[in-house]
Amino acid sequence: AFAALDEILVLGLKAVNLEPGVSAVPMPADDRRLYPIYAKCEAAGLPVVIMTGGGAGPDLSYNDPAALDRMLADFPALKVVSAHGGWPYVQEILGVAFRRENLYVCPDMYLGPLPGTAEYLAAANGFLSERFLFGTAYPFCPMKPYTEWFMAQLGSDAALERVMGGNAKTLLSLQ
Repeated sequence: AFAALDEILVLGLKAVNLEPGVSAVPMPADDRRLYPIYAKCEAAGLPVVIMTGGGAGPDLSYNDPAALDRMLADFPALKVVSAHGGWPYVQEILGVAFRRENLYVCPDMYLGPLPGTAEYLAAANGFLSERFLFGTAYPFCPMKPYTEWFMAQLGSDAALERVMGGNAKTLLSLQ
C-alpha cells in the first residue's frame, strides 16, 4: 500500500479511493490497518474517497457512519469523501458531516426516488453546500437527465456553482 501511495505522489494524482468493506478482507472505515494509509494521505494533503453506501460490504455494519466519524476524528486534517453518501444512513452521515468539517458527501446514484433524497437536497442547499459533491455514478444513472434533474433541485446560483464543480475544485486543489 505504501509503494502505491508513493507512486500516487510521484504521478501527481489528486486523491485516493478506498472501498474497505469490499476488500479481500472486509473492514470498516476505522479499521486500524487502514490508519497508515490515512496518515500518509493526510500528511501529503491527498483526499480519500471512501465507499460508504449501498453495497459497501457484506452487510450494513460495514457502512456504519459511526466508524467513519471515529476515523475522521482521528485524522482531522484529512479530507474524506463519502462516496454513495452513506446511504441508507442518510440522517446519520449528514450528522457526521455536521460534526466533522473534513467530510464531503457525494450521494451520486442514491439521489432521486429513494428515501433520504429530501435530506440530501436540504444539506446541499444549506449547511453542507460547501462540502456536497454531485456525481451520477454513470452508467447506473443516465448522465444528462439525472444531472438536469439535480441541478433543478438546487436553490441558488451559489449552491449550483459550488455543488456542480466548485467544491470538487477546492477539494482537489484545482483552483
